[in-house]
Amino acid sequence: MIGLCPPAGATDTVVAIDLVGDVFSHGDPSAQGWLRVAPRMTRSLSPRVVLMVAPVLEAETHGDLDRSRLYDDDDRALSRAPLRFDRLSVRFDLGAVKLEVGKQPLTWGRTDAINPTDNLTPRDWTDPLREVRLSPWAVRVNVERRRWEGELALVPRYAPSRLPAFGDRWALVEPQPFPIPAFPLAGPPELETRLDFADPRFPSTTLDNLQAGARLGRRGVRGEWALSYYRGFDDAPHFDLFPGALDPAMATLPVTVRPRFPRLEVAGADGVLLAGAWALRCEAGHFRFPEGLDEDFVLYELDAEWTRGSLRFVAGYADVSGAGELGALGVPGGDPPPAEGTSGAASLDLAFLPVAFLHLGRSLPTEWEASLEILIGTEDHDSLVQISGSWPVIDSLRLGGEIDLVSGPAGSFFGSWRDNDRLRLLAKFSF
Repeated sequence: MIGLCPPAGATDTVVAIDLVGDVFSHGDPSAQGWLRVAPRMTRSLSPRVVLMVAPVLEAETHGDLDRSRLYDDDDRALSRAPLRFDRLSVRFDLGAVKLEVGKQPLTWGRTDAINPTDNLTPRDWTDPLREVRLSPWAVRVNVERRRWEGELALVPRYAPSRLPAFGDRWALVEPQPFPIPAFPLAGPPELETRLDFADPRFPSTTLDNLQAGARLGRRGVRGEWALSYYRGFDDAPHFDLFPGALDPAMATLPVTVRPRFPRLEVAGADGVLLAGAWALRCEAGHFRFPEGLDEDFVLYELDAEWTRGSLRFVAGYADVSGAGELGALGVPGGDPPPAEGTSGAASLDLAFLPVAFLHLGRSLPTEWEASLEILIGTEDHDSLVQISGSWPVIDSLRLGGEIDLVSGPAGSFFGSWRDNDRLRLLAKFSF
């Protein structure tokens, strides 16, 4: 957000160009590359009105983008288009009240690994180790009065979070054959499911389906706290499974998989307590499905942060309580054929819980930067380790790299990606 409006007619423009190369330990392709051009422009239309434009234009080598179209305004396709807008909005400064209308990121919460109160903005999990936020069309109002701050956001058109394409290196679960108890008296020894994905049916854009979030918080000398409420739809698609007629000759059972988007209400709270160089943070949300299509649950995170100058250390723990078994893509594997209507959650930010995490980093824009991040699943003993660093070669060019190491048992969340260790090289130009 922009804190102060520049003089009328003033324009501030920054262009960032990223060249990214990935080399994987296994799989096809073993190497891939990205080019991202991301200009950021703010222009003052009057002393109290600011236009903000932030397009992102991408190209890649391996077919992750849908090249049949340049721009997808709805952000509803399985693959994103080469062009998107992180921001395309107008902001009105009305003193204590700030109003922003247009395409914009809506980010709430204050913890590091997960954000239970952050439900207005869908994600792009195409590369699940590097989530990308998708900015919805929205109206947002901020009000500040002394130590109090309130926010209201309205999102008229639903857009889901994107998942890795089934069969992609990041797809978590593949159908497995399961034995037939009646064999050899009847039927084949094994039966394999054949998945057919039906087109999703998105919530219509009506007043009744309007997504809304409200937040009220207070700042103090020793910390901050906030209460929030969200009413809308789950950004992570769920899947209903509808078995078809068994084909004994082919020993297959066709299963139609249809995404669905249940209504969701989240009552959340977050806070931070300051104690010298330490900050103790917490964030939690109670997730309720009014239609009764899924179990209610509580998602929470606790962490502690220590900072000194450019150094930052964070340790924390996150878990979910009350949720049923969270299947990675709602796809059956190794179990009896699913009953009609059986569904599974597809939220990647829930599937790896419970998790303990550690972050150690040095961040200084004009000098070298480095970080170490470790996530460990406390039940399955799977893990993700990310080591990164970069150096400003000149004022407009920064070179860097990252190593991502994933490990764990085959049936665990990170363990399903254990053949996807990768080296990432990055060159970032800005002017």
